[in-house]
Formats: sequence, structure tokens, C-alpha cells
Amino acid sequence: MNVDPDATLVHISVREILPGSSMYDLGVFPSRAGEVKTFYDSGTDPKKRHKERPRKVTWVTHGIPAGWVLAIRGKSSAKPLGVIAMVTGDAAKPEQTTTGTVQVKKKDTWSYNVFLYSPGVNPDDDALAHASVDPDIDIHPDP
Repeated sequence: MNVDPDATLVHISVREILPGSSMYDLGVFPSRAGEVKTFYDSGTDPKKRHKERPRKVTWVTHGIPAGWVLAIRGKSSAKPLGVIAMVTGDAAKPEQTTTGTVQVKKKDTWSYNVFLYSPGVNPDDDALAHASVDPDIDIHPDP
């Protein structure tokens, strides 16, 4: 598993509610406002950029059932909009990573949704999602 050295790490877990039930919910950590931070170049002086302040977000997914699809989408109030990442469960790869670039150019809260779709369901239709969660990422200027 490779993680971009310029990324904040967010974990997404698919959790079976009742063993053998094929009923799942999603867990995201960190997820609450203020817990996840990333940065953008404020344009004041690029030479003063703090290397420890990440410009991207990497999501690590855990336990997506084989054939199920997990989609990460920016909300309409945030950029990037639409599908940021889509991961299909693979029994051979229980943990997968996907990276998105934060494109917000001002101090803001970047809101997104995580959707889980069962096999054969159209992952473009949010209303058909088996489970969903809507975490936030705080964006700050640097330097």
C-alpha cells in the first residue's frame, strides 16, 4: 500500500452489522469537522511552504465486500465535484488506497459523501446506495 507523502490519511471501513447478514454500514476516521485538515498554497510566498502540511487526501478502504462498490463524491458545494474515487471490493485486496486532490483555493470546509453499493446496483444513483456517510475536511492556507 503506497501513501502519497503529501497527503492526509483518512480510513473508510465497511462494517457488517450482523455476521452473515449482508447488512453493512460505513465508518470513517477521522471524519468530524476539525479532525481532518489539509492545506492549499495561499500564494504569499511558495518558499515558505510547510512541507509537513499536506495538499492532498488519501483514503484507505477496509473490508469492502467482493463485488461491492464504494464511491467517494464531492458535494455540490465543494470542488472537486462528482466522483473523486470509486473502488470495487476485491477479496484478494481487503485494504485499498485511493487519492484525491483538494482543489479548494480558499479557507473552507470541503464536504463529501461516501456511498456503498451492492453488486449489480448502478453506483451513479445515490438513492440506490446501501449505506452512506458525509464527512468533512477543513482547508487552511499555507504559508
